[in-house]
Order: sequence, then structure tokens, then C-alpha cells
Amino acid sequence: MKKIKCTRRCLFLSMVLMLSSTAFITTANAEPDKAVTVENVTLHTYVGDDGQEVQSITYRLKDISALGSIAPNDFSITIGSESYMVNDIKIMGNNVKLYVDPFRYLGKTVYDEKMQPTHYDFLINSTIDGLDLKKGDPCQIKTRTVDDFVKGTFKGSNGIELPYWLYMPAGTAKVPLMLWEHGGGEVLSSSFEGANILNNRGAVSWIEDGYQTAVLSFQFPENYSFGISEEPDQLKKMQDYNDVIHEFIQDLIKKGKIDSKRVYISGASSGGGAVLRFVMQYPDFFRSSPSHMCKGYTNTYFQALWPCI
Repeated sequence: MKKIKCTRRCLFLSMVLMLSSTAFITTANAEPDKAVTVENVTLHTYVGDDGQEVQSITYRLKDISALGSIAPNDFSITIGSESYMVNDIKIMGNNVKLYVDPFRYLGKTVYDEKMQPTHYDFLINSTIDGLDLKKGDPCQIKTRTVDDFVKGTFKGSNGIELPYWLYMPAGTAKVPLMLWEHGGGEVLSSSFEGANILNNRGAVSWIEDGYQTAVLSFQFPENYSFGISEEPDQLKKMQDYNDVIHEFIQDLIKKGKIDSKRVYISGASSGGGAVLRFVMQYPDFFRSSPSHMCKGYTNTYFQALWPCI
């Protein structure tokens, strides 16, 4: 009897170990001799503290029955020396969705001791043929909140045309407007189209934090220098840009979309300096103007803004 009891215990422990090792394996009832064919891939992203981050990935397969079993450890996600986990997998029809540790869509740049940069893009390797993925492969990108912005261009009466992104909350009532002034790292000449709302949370935070407000952000073609007050050409260009934006907002007000008494402006770094320059140019236009880590020489701002206080 003692031997039989031991055998039962061993069988029980074996079953527990087997179940624990297969708990995260998903099976799709594979048919033999079928190859996995991916029709498209969607990266689901959001704007985090580190810019645009991927939080899940959906593979749409031609035929789910070709897949068989699939588990998180079938995938390896890396950016350079950093690794990211696949935490869960769900199968819905022909769709296979991976829930992952968030990783930066644009990859990361690492600097050595001599400040020489090396850039690394994300890389997804899989033990299942056809499910490897890397930056640059064809895929669709869906970004929370950002996809609710409408992109357009606006040409001012001065002839200058600038691209903008505008979020309008649902409804017909007049709403407040927050104008977000992006930093120097998001200018078009040194980044990419839409970096002004994708590279930091400055634009989307107002919406995701629950404020019932419109949000507007223009993307500028290039940055300005620290001593802009001593650079007449640069200063004139910034003032021209401000005229275009002011004109656009006035148009929204005339169309009954924006409450003229609740127009706000905010920005950080180069955008913080742009906030102060805008307020100096249109001192009675904004209800509030929080500026963060503003670029420029503080004394020039103080001297110019003092008469407006």
C-alpha cells in the first residue's frame, strides 16, 4: 500500500507540474502541413512619458488553424540590450493579440563614454515562422487619443502655411481651447511629421486626464536660437507664426466652436519660450499661460512681460 500511495502522489505532482507549464499556452487547433500566413499586423500604441510606446500587437492570420499552440515564451522582444516580455496572448477569430511590456516604437539611442550615439530599433523574434517583426516592416499603427486629432494645414493672411493637429470633444457647445507649444526636439527639420503630439504627453494629457477641452498643436519647421530677441529675422518669423495661429483660433471662435474667454496656452523647453513670446505679442488673448523650463534668456522675458503684469 505504501508503494501505491507514493505512486499516486507522484502522479499528482506530475499533473500539477504539467498544468503549470502549459497554463499560458494557447491552442488554435492546428491542421498539419499548413503554413502560418500573416495578412497584416497592427501595433497598438499610446503616448507615454518616453514618447510613443507599443502596448500590444495584433497579427491577423489568413487561417488560424495553421497556427497550433502559441505561448509568450515563443517571442523575444529587444531594443539593443534591453528585453521586453510578452505577458499574455489572446486569440479572437483569425486575430492573435500579444500584450507586452510597453516599449518605445522609435527605439532608443545609446551614447558611449565619448558621447558617440548608436541607435537601436525594436526587434521581435518568434519561434513560429512568419511572426518575426522589426521596425520598418509593413504594419498599421493605432495610437490612443492621438488618432482622435484631425490633421490639417492653415495658411494665414500673411501667406505662411503651417500644419496643425486639432482635437474637438463631442458635442456642439463652445469649449475651452488649450494650445500646446512643442519643444525643439519635435520641429519638423529634426524629427518627423506629428512629433509634436507623439513625442511627449503635452498635447494628449489634457484629454486623457478628463478635461472637456479642445486641444490644438501646430508643428514648426525649425527651432529658434537662445538669443532670439537679438536675432531680428528669427524673431520676425516667430511673430509671423504666432499671427497664423492667432488667426486660426479666431476662426474657430467665429465658428462658435471655442469659448473666447477660455483660451489657454502651454509649452515646455523651446515651447515654453514660445509661450512667453506669444503672450508678449498677444497679452490679452490667453486666460492662462503655464510655461515650463522655457528656452531663452529669462531677463529678456521679464523686461518685456513686466508692463503686461
